[in-house]
Amino acid sequence: MSLECMESNAAPRWSRQFKSRLDLALHQTKERLKQWNAAPAEPIVVRDRGREYVIPIETLDQVEAQGDYVLLHAGGRRYLKLERMAALESALDAFGFVRVHRSRIVNLDRVARIIRHANDAFVVLSDGMRVPMSRTGYARLLDAMSYADAPDTVELDAMADRQMVQ
Repeated sequence: MSLECMESNAAPRWSRQFKSRLDLALHQTKERLKQWNAAPAEPIVVRDRGREYVIPIETLDQVEAQGDYVLLHAGGRRYLKLERMAALESALDAFGFVRVHRSRIVNLDRVARIIRHANDAFVVLSDGMRVPMSRTGYARLLDAMSYADAPDTVELDAMADRQMVQ
């Protein structure tokens, strides 16, 4: 920094950029909190063989992509719905759901453990189901759970091996 710049009390360019990015991040966070608090969770309706099933969002554990369909895991049951993963992801984002893999979205309230090794990573849900997780999904999950720093490796125990779901 030059002496003239210091004497004129001009803020450095990086300081202004940082402040504007911080202001933007704070604004986005406030807007997201407003969505979470204001928007009631509408249930998901699934039509199957002439029947309609109403699935409250609070009971949804995870969503799995199946081509143009999504497989909804809720309350120990699975429901197939004709909807694209991206559309459901944007709808569930405000209700505590995070996309952890290109084919998986999980409910943050159901996350029991995070298992991460050199080549693979998993989210273990409260019912024991193991959900694959990508590197990007790991970062999204930590961001959503507000972890500043997380361990690089979490050891698998015998119980997690027995609860493996394909």
